[in-house]
Amino acid sequence: MKEQRGLGFKQVFSSLIAGAVGVQSNADCQRDFAQGRLIHYIIGGLIFTAGFVGSIVLLVNWLMQSA
Repeated sequence: MKEQRGLGFKQVFSSLIAGAVGVQSNADCQRDFAQGRLIHYIIGGLIFTAGFVGSIVLLVNWLMQSA
């Protein structure tokens, strides 16, 4: 039987997106706590937040220039 050592990038990324939107299932939440590493979620959350804020800033700048 193959032992799962942790979550992959795709699973962590989908959990971050689902958590940000607020639609993560209870089963996925339990999986994240059981198999995920906290540092992956901290780093992923910081990157996601920086990207989100950066995209909002770019969108507002673009809208202000085109007005």
